[in-house]
Amino acid sequence: MVKSKSKSNKVGGWLLFFAIVFLLSGVGEVYLFFSTLSGGANNTQELMQLLFAPLLALELFVSASLIFSMKKSALQVVYITLGTMAVAGIINNIVAGDGVDNGLRFIGFVTGPAIYAAWALYFKQSVRVKKTLVK
Repeated sequence: MVKSKSKSNKVGGWLLFFAIVFLLSGVGEVYLFFSTLSGGANNTQELMQLLFAPLLALELFVSASLIFSMKKSALQVVYITLGTMAVAGIINNIVAGDGVDNGLRFIGFVTGPAIYAAWALYFKQSVRVKKTLVK
């Protein structure tokens, strides 16, 4: 019995999932920017949203397009995007103020960067990513 080797040289599986998540997150950041802009930046947290939302939207759209284009440079852009998302989340937790319970703020400090680190590990260790992002 001969085992057939399947080539993972297309965007699929978890790589496709993350590319779609990046696209949808980019749309969410665009919506967040314009909804905050229309309401006015009344506090520091909304000002941070106005600053980070366009940057994150751009990074998320570029990451997704490079993944779908199967470009090797997608890895570097994805790592930068994940780092920016972690930093934006930490800053958002800092400026959230007294309206948020300290226990929830601590969870926000830990879980956000931990999730983005796990995503980065996927991109670093995945065989599909190594075989797909080669152009």
